[in-house]
Order: sequence, then structure tokens, then C-alpha cells
Amino acid sequence: MITTTLFRQSILKTTRKKGFYKNVGVNIVMALFALYMLGSLLMLGFTLGPLLAELPVALDPVEILNGGFLYCILFALLMRYFIQPLNTVDLHVYQTLPIARKSLVNYLIYKPLINPVNYFWLVFLLPFAFKTVMPLYGSLATAGFIITGVTISMFDLQLASYLKRLFAGSLLKIIGLLVVIAAIICLEVFEIFSIAKLSTNYFTYAIQHPWTWIVQLALVIVPISLQYNYFKNNYYIDAYMKKDVTKVDKLQSFSFLERFGRIGEIVALELKLLMRHKRTKSLIWMCFVYVFFGFLFFTDIQTDAIKVMGAILIVGLMALSYGQWVFSWNSSHFDALLAKNITARDLVLANYLLMLAFTVIPFVLSLFYIFIFDNVFPYLLIAFLYTAGFVIPLLIYFATFNTKRIDLNNKSALNYQGTTMKNFLVVLPVMFVPMILHPILSVLGTGTSFFWIVGGLGIVGVLLSPLFINICVKQFNKRKYKMADGFREVE
Repeated sequence: MITTTLFRQSILKTTRKKGFYKNVGVNIVMALFALYMLGSLLMLGFTLGPLLAELPVALDPVEILNGGFLYCILFALLMRYFIQPLNTVDLHVYQTLPIARKSLVNYLIYKPLINPVNYFWLVFLLPFAFKTVMPLYGSLATAGFIITGVTISMFDLQLASYLKRLFAGSLLKIIGLLVVIAAIICLEVFEIFSIAKLSTNYFTYAIQHPWTWIVQLALVIVPISLQYNYFKNNYYIDAYMKKDVTKVDKLQSFSFLERFGRIGEIVALELKLLMRHKRTKSLIWMCFVYVFFGFLFFTDIQTDAIKVMGAILIVGLMALSYGQWVFSWNSSHFDALLAKNITARDLVLANYLLMLAFTVIPFVLSLFYIFIFDNVFPYLLIAFLYTAGFVIPLLIYFATFNTKRIDLNNKSALNYQGTTMKNFLVVLPVMFVPMILHPILSVLGTGTSFFWIVGGLGIVGVLLSPLFINICVKQFNKRKYKMADGFREVE
């Protein structure tokens, strides 16, 4: 009964927020996108079997898909860690009421398991199971295939929640997790040890033998037990307060940037803001994850336009994620910025340099692809020039049109506060200019000039950056009072 009440109060807390109804447009767009994704997964489930059967390999479609299950576990774990919102409850409110501690802990642990969104990939697995698995392996294996898909989702949900609570934003632990996953991928790429072969052998055997289903369900209990042990040691508020104080004491001050004058001070303040709030930190960590997307975009089967778009995502997504709300991040103290002795040029230039750094970092990190794929460096270089010369000034200019307040104290994951249709429109020229140019130039028979045009656009932008900064400064001065007025509205 208590657990049911907690679920009902969680729903009411979400729907009663003022911003829930103010962001109707964004919610509709996201709902349409979700329907599109579900439809695509459903069609993929029906068509993937015949497509895999045509591949020139000795494996059947089920074995090929089973070979990717371990990688699905790793990828889903990574995505859930950075995107999935951590289930929380206001302990200081409920601890004063006659509610058993066990009820609150059970709510925190089991709520994600009953959320249907966390099982969205069953929309793909179910049609694949009945159309492809059943004709090849029979009804028993079909049931095992579905149970395997469910247990994978449950295991990832619980393990991601445990790691997120255990790591608590620790930089070294997050880097360690990324290094482990990168090492596993490298073992596969350099043919040292095949995770895909291990996955094929195990899951092909598991779906046909019911006793393995019990083992998989038992594995889900492991992260659940770890969470119970975590709450046993960290349930009371004092434990959280002690962690928060330690975290603030160890926070870097970025004082070395102050030697660069007023610009350095502003950059240091922006970095402190980014590192002290979960929403901004999650954006940064997700961009490091996207660096590994090159394994999808840089394969030989992709066209030049797809490779360039993939390189832009890898190199420029950090700047794009930060730059769309470059002024909105300071909503809570935007009036103070206007009142201080900070010129508009200093503010714009500091954010330009910070976004440029957010482009250099993933560019340098992505250079390891040179040793894995052929002729990758031109794509990365073009993406870097395009982002630095074209994307960054464009983002700063259009960021002045954002007048919706962002409260950085809200949840970090799946938080669309401050997002409007303008943010979706800005992405269109950034991502689709290369996609439009390539087919046009290919039809004209000048496909090689595609690289020169995209790269040249970035070089011209870099050379004319002082001019673009002046334009952005004038635009900021023109719009700053409208932005300040919008940022004062609390949802």
C-alpha cells in the first residue's frame, strides 16, 4: 500500500509541475520522435532476419544477433548510466512519517523495473523472435530468446543504478568504466579475443536450455543485492551530507585560468558551473561516449557524407550540446552578470574560446581512429574546421534567442527544461549542410570538391572569427534584456 502511494505521488509530482504544461510543444515533438523510433524498431524486427540470412557468413540470423548481445549489454549499460534518471525520493520528508525504511528502499530499487520505457527494445525482439527464431529453433527457444531480452534489460537497469549511486560523479571511476569498455572493444577490433564469438556461443545455447533462464534471472539479483547493501550503509541524510561536503572541498578551482585576465576568469566560472551541476556534467560525459561512435560511421560501407556527419558528431557534439544554451546555463544569475563589470565582448569571447576547447578535446581523443580505419584523418580535420569556423559562431548567435530559464538544480537525465523548437531548428543547418551538399556535388560530377567546400567553409569561419564575434556581441547587446526578462520566469 505504501509503495503504491509512493508511485502515485511520483506521478502527481511530475504532472503538477508548472513547466510540464509549458513545454507542450517539446513534449509533442519528443512523443512523435518516440513513435517514429518504435515504428522503426518494429519494422526492423520483421525485416532483420531475412537481411541477416543474406550475409555471406556460416551463421544463421539468430546466431548473428546473439553475437551482439554482450555488446548490447555494454552499450545499454553505458547509455543508462549517463541518460537514465536515477530514482530518488525526498528522504527528509518521508523519514518523519510512519513509513518503514524497507518500503522506501524497495520503491527506489524496483520502480525502474515496472517502467515500460525501459523495455522498449522488446518492440524489436518480439517480432524477430516470432518471425525468425521460431521457424529455426522452435517454440522453446523463442520463449528463451524473449526471456533473455527481458533479463538483459533488468540486469542493465539494476547495474546502471548501482554504479551511478556508487560512483556519484567520481571522475576517476567514470574514466575507469570508459577505459574498460574501450579495452573490450579494442580486443575485438584487433582480434585478440572475440567477445562476439563468446556471445554467440553462450546465448545460442542459453535460449535452448531452460535451466540457463534461471541463471540469468539469478544474475539480476546480484545488482539488486548490491543496492540493498549500499542503502544499508548510506540510507540516512547525514551520509549524503558528508559526501556532498567532501565533494565540494575536492572540487577544482580552475585558478590557473585567472592568469589570462578577465577572459580566463569568466572561463573558470563557466567550468565551475558545468562541473557543479548534474545536467551539465551529464552532457559532457555523454560527448565522451559519442567519441566511440566512429566504429559505426567510419566503416567502408558508409558514404563520404555519412562519414563527415559522423565526424561532426564526434568532434562537435560537445560544443553543440553546450552552445545551444550557452547563455541559458546562467539563467539563475544572468542579472548579476549584466550588473557586473563584464563587457558583452568578454562574455561572448570567453564562451567562444570555451566551445573551441570543447571541440579540440574530442578531436584529439578521436585521433586513435587513424590506427584503426584508413583515410580517417581528413574527415576528422574537416569536422574540426567546420565546427570551429561555422558551428560555434552560429550557436552563439542563435543562443541569444533563447529566453527560457534553465534550473540546473533539476534532474539531469531526460530534462528538456529550456528546450524550445528553436533548439531543434538550429541543429538542422549544422548537421544537414554536409548532407545536402554531397548529393548535389555528386550529381554535378564534382564529388571531390565536397571536402574542399566543407573544409573551406570552416577555414573562412576561423579566419573571420573576429568579425563573427563582433556580430555576436551586437546581437547579445540587442537581446540581453529580453533574455534577462525570460530567465526571471520560474516554472
